[in-house]
Amino acid sequence: MVEYPFNGPIILTDTLYTSYGGWTGTSTALQRSNAYWMAEIQVSFHIGTLLLPTNVTGTFPVPRFGYPVITDWGEVTALNSVLVYSKNSWYTCDLTSNSGCGYIRDNTYGYVDPACAMQCACGCSSPTKFKSPIPVGSLQDFDAAEHDASIDMGSGFEFERHDFSDQFGGWGR
Repeated sequence: MVEYPFNGPIILTDTLYTSYGGWTGTSTALQRSNAYWMAEIQVSFHIGTLLLPTNVTGTFPVPRFGYPVITDWGEVTALNSVLVYSKNSWYTCDLTSNSGCGYIRDNTYGYVDPACAMQCACGCSSPTKFKSPIPVGSLQDFDAAEHDASIDMGSGFEFERHDFSDQFGGWGR
């Protein structure tokens, strides 16, 4: 399961929502904040990446030779400081950390290749997993795409607002 890394809305606000024709009614600020947050989560999962550039650290198993690792989020912008973990011996569970390298195979879908891990060019004996902080997120300036994204998030907000209305006795429409 992919976890969303933010615990509140990062873009959508009352000001932005109402500037595009949204109506807040008599809802509380907390209800709106939660609905904005859920709308941003829905849009992030729909487009396959985070709405703002964010470093996401992941530990991944070493893939079979020739196969990429598919990260949790797309729009990978770099592959920084790859660490390759390898077993010291077949008789212990101790792992050794080695500096590695890698490259981005397809940034749109988050495919990366830990080249060093697959080829053991960094001196490791039996690579088992690798770890890297991976910057992901929308490469577009949000202001340029603000209108479309705001409408999409606004639609998500309306969905969440009506869902809350049905579950919790209405928002005083």
